[in-house]
Amino acid sequence: MDYFPCGSGLGTFATDASGKYYSPLYYIYDLDKVYGLSPDNYGTDDDFFSDTFYPVLIAEFGLLGIISFILFWKARFKNISKESPGFKLFIFLLFFVLIESIASPTFVTMTMIPIMLAIGMLSSGKVQEKVKC
Repeated sequence: MDYFPCGSGLGTFATDASGKYYSPLYYIYDLDKVYGLSPDNYGTDDDFFSDTFYPVLIAEFGLLGIISFILFWKARFKNISKESPGFKLFIFLLFFVLIESIASPTFVTMTMIPIMLAIGMLSSGKVQEKVKC
């Protein structure tokens, strides 16, 4: 609530940049004393600065980021026809992304590139027309 509604800003929490250029936010909330988040932990095996996606979304982008995230997925869902052969695959990929984001910085990993390409192709009307043929 300290940074409502826009969040604390880019590179201030739960990202690699917040550890490399140690964010003052960690000192403000005494997170510098938490195992894996102290300035000495960056770049070691005990580095937990960018282990998940949702804290980044909530802290750095605030309520506006959360709303944008929901609207993004809602638009993708709206673009795909429920009668489309790719609908079940789209639902599977959507749940994969949402669950994987809990335990991984999913959106900045190489694994996400083919998944987002597949989601984009499935939610594109042109590809759906080709699949129906």
